[in-house]
Amino acid sequence: MVLRPEDQHYIDKQKYVAKIYINNSYWWQNASFVLPFILGSISLLFGIIFNNSGAKGFGIFLLIVMIIMLPVVWLTWKSTATSIYLTNKEIVALHLGKLLKKIQLDKLQSIATIEYLGNKRYKLVESIDSYLTIDSEFNDIPQILEEIEKITGIKT
Repeated sequence: MVLRPEDQHYIDKQKYVAKIYINNSYWWQNASFVLPFILGSISLLFGIIFNNSGAKGFGIFLLIVMIIMLPVVWLTWKSTATSIYLTNKEIVALHLGKLLKKIQLDKLQSIATIEYLGNKRYKLVESIDSYLTIDSEFNDIPQILEEIEKITGIKT
């Protein structure tokens, strides 16, 4: 896994970075975009090749669904961390070199596990209004949580 250049540039300016964790997913890998795109394209192509109006209609329908989902996927992507780094005092989430969220580890109150449709996310709660969510796209979630537990003593 390679750190994105935008995130690398931001992190290079920081002091006391202990660990860096990378999310290698991209916006277009979201199932709300990919599935209608693939199935719609296949169905439309099948309908054109075999002159099947049902397949053409279904393909067009799925491609319209994909177009409707694009703003949702894009907005969700903009709030997804592309990297997270830890210092001995804070955990910082970045999205393409821009600061998304920063949590002071000495103020961390809890780590909640959120399970939705088979995906686990971890919500690091600093206060009612301040939290950071670690999405399941990060491959090293156990290591992230272990490092946080070492520093704070808080378990999931």
